[in-house]
Amino acid sequence: MSQRLAVPQFASGTVKKVYCDMDGVLADLAGYARNNWGVEIRFDVPGCISKKEFWKLVWEDYAVGKPTFRKVGKTPWAKQVWNHVLLWDPDPVLLSVGAKGELQDVVAKNKFDWVRENLGDFPLVLVDSYKHKADYAGSGVLLVDDNATTCALFEKAGGMTWKIG
Repeated sequence: MSQRLAVPQFASGTVKKVYCDMDGVLADLAGYARNNWGVEIRFDVPGCISKKEFWKLVWEDYAVGKPTFRKVGKTPWAKQVWNHVLLWDPDPVLLSVGAKGELQDVVAKNKFDWVRENLGDFPLVLVDSYKHKADYAGSGVLLVDDNATTCALFEKAGGMTWKIG
């Protein structure tokens, strides 16, 4: 079932480039965590697991041959979001935070595979931290993301945002 989203309206030609987050926007990582681990991964909410606990679960999955990021389904709103992204920019870039340490290469491969299998041949840029997404901001540049802090940093750096959720 598709969820209705408040889609921002931009004057024709205003959006020159679109960067779109994966996890929480297109890839339903929260649903995967709920269905496979029985946990909520909203890191900023008391009672949910921490980032450290989350990455421990990811590591445990990879240790037994379960490619977590490749097995994540789409969010209920992914189709609606992606259709709007393609209207604004036929060549968008996926912008996601990658893993660190021993998981870095395998998670990157799984995220690239997810993009290819679910969206097609679109570029994916992995950054070290949500804070580095603002490095891509500029006039006419839109970020689609589900993190309010990331959106605020992107706007502060001169970009536009569509916050999902």
